[in-house]
Amino acid sequence: MPPPLRSADVLADFQSDVARIQSTVQDSWAPHAPAHLAERPAPRKWSALDCLEHTRRANKLYMRPLTKAIERCEAKGVRADEHFEPGSVGLRMRAQLRPQPGPPATDGRARVKFKLPTVGKADPTKDATPPVQEVTLDAFDAQMEQLRALGQRAERVDLNARVTGFFGNVLRLRIGDVLRYLIAHTDRHLVQAERAIARAQQGGGEAERAD
Repeated sequence: MPPPLRSADVLADFQSDVARIQSTVQDSWAPHAPAHLAERPAPRKWSALDCLEHTRRANKLYMRPLTKAIERCEAKGVRADEHFEPGSVGLRMRAQLRPQPGPPATDGRARVKFKLPTVGKADPTKDATPPVQEVTLDAFDAQMEQLRALGQRAERVDLNARVTGFFGNVLRLRIGDVLRYLIAHTDRHLVQAERAIARAQQGGGEAERAD
């Protein structure tokens, strides 16, 4: 197991990452032509907007039990611990999702090593209509603000406290694990969305599809 992390550093990194993600979407993506954000190169292949919508839906599933865990700590008076010890499951999930360090892919972007299936309503291509740019961007930004607020609340509780409610309590992640997982999952699909935009600008190619 890796050495414990300073809780203050984990939370500072989290807030910095949320701000970076918001800036990327607002400043770098919003100016693109709507067609470049919405274009699906083939049926069931994801556009940039599909990537954002999937990310928002999937993150929401983790944010619910995370919020409850923070509320339980607040109600019980469970105070912040100086150090956070990542759990083995949390480390493995984060490692599988986050864009990989090392040499970039041939297009210059980070590599996404593991391909994972997307299940249920988290796949936006199964909807009757595709995502709408303004609605999707606003909803995504609103979720980032919710994450920012959760990170602020987490400053007052123990990041080692357990988060229950995942898959019938099979996964018992820690508050700090979930915060780090949410950033890794979001970054994964930002890379995927950037590739979709680049392909739309070039007028062809297939967007990735990975959970």
